[in-house]
Amino acid sequence: MTTPLMINLNRRNCLVIGGGRIAARKIRFLLKEGAKVTVISQGLSKELGELRPQFRYVKKAYSTENIGDVADDLPTDCFLAVIATNQKELNEGISGELRRKVPLINIVDNQEQSNFFFPAYLKRGLLKIAVSTSGASPILAKKIKNQLETEFGPEYEDYMEYLMKKRKYALENFRTEAERKEYLEGVTRLKCRGEEVE
Repeated sequence: MTTPLMINLNRRNCLVIGGGRIAARKIRFLLKEGAKVTVISQGLSKELGELRPQFRYVKKAYSTENIGDVADDLPTDCFLAVIATNQKELNEGISGELRRKVPLINIVDNQEQSNFFFPAYLKRGLLKIAVSTSGASPILAKKIKNQLETEFGPEYEDYMEYLMKKRKYALENFRTEAERKEYLEGVTRLKCRGEEVE
């Protein structure tokens, strides 16, 4: 069973083990969220090579012989780890080494042993919509996200800034929660496909 949460990763120390295509997707996500990313891998894909100045890179490969080193290689106060090597058993072994030291762990090829997932993700300024199938079908999650992109267009970026200002105004100018709610209900509309719906 999974629980949907929004987590602030800004300036959090995060670790990605692996330097291939899947690791690159996770690293891009973490960087966009403002995380401080350390990548440990024997090598980096071309895509990651281009991103290289944006993260700390440790050139190292893990194996069954040195798997215990992974705990020593953690960044300080590591909050989240993504394990994305191309060896399933090695990924599971690394997870075992990290489990008591890192709160959030995602093994890209083992959802059962992960304690969080990366959702399909839509961002329109301050509006964030995440879609997850709890690992059952990432393809379906992506299709739903693509459908939502047509419903919630770029106009939501400015609209969210407008609503944030209105909420600040309400907090400063209305004494009771009932007054604030009535005011905010009046200024908030759902803008879908060019229409406005209360």
